[in-house]
Amino acid sequence: MASTIKYYIDTGKRKIDLETAKPELTVAEMLTAAKLSPEEVVLVGPAPSKTVHDDPKQVVKISDQAVFTTQPRKGRGEKDITIKVNGEEIKTSKSEMTMEEILKAAGKDASVNVQDLTSYFLEHLESGVKYDNLQDLVPLIDGDQFLAVHRGKTPVA
Repeated sequence: MASTIKYYIDTGKRKIDLETAKPELTVAEMLTAAKLSPEEVVLVGPAPSKTVHDDPKQVVKISDQAVFTTQPRKGRGEKDITIKVNGEEIKTSKSEMTMEEILKAAGKDASVNVQDLTSYFLEHLESGVKYDNLQDLVPLIDGDQFLAVHRGKTPVA
């Protein structure tokens, strides 16, 4: 008898408990099992990668106790995604941005010197994932929080 793999899909409103005997399922199979529409939402992989799976035919590996999330599919009247950098809110409709775009959007309100972005790294508070390269693509989920950390010396008053 095949063992079952338990996994979850957290929609932000509810956490759906699911089981499968297969180690791999398509995005459509996973969303349909959760009674969600592949035409309306995309599947987001577990932390720390949070890979966005927007092709319903894409095959996804499932590990036991994995927690997936969802976000509205583009063009379906989705709301802006709100993230925080150093406590300051940024709104975007993008599901991913480069580290450089995030730092520029955060700007001085988040104590980021936009004239010297190469001296920062970005750290996701929940997962601990660090982004060092300005061109790194950062997957975004509504409510994500980041720290923009300056690597160099800081002036002392």
